[in-house]
Amino acid sequence: MTGDDSPYERAVSRSGSKVDRGPDAFGVSIAIGVGVVVGLALGLPALPSGTVAVGGFDVDAVGAVLLASVLSVLVVPLGTYVLYQLFFFADR
Repeated sequence: MTGDDSPYERAVSRSGSKVDRGPDAFGVSIAIGVGVVVGLALGLPALPSGTVAVGGFDVDAVGAVLLASVLSVLVVPLGTYVLYQLFFFADR
């Protein structure tokens, strides 16, 4: 320990904590895999099995999955941003 250490580094070195090791790559990959599996399992019943009429034309099951994917890419970040703005302005 040198004189240039921050208070956080001094506290960690005194407590014997192993916080300074960085993120766990294996744990993060397992969490992502479990998230993908759970998301697919929960999303499968919501997908249509036949054709779906969208804006005047019909799409089959694969097209419906692709359409839901495209819309989710747009809706999820926008919804998160709207919720952020809602809570940000409510806190003022």
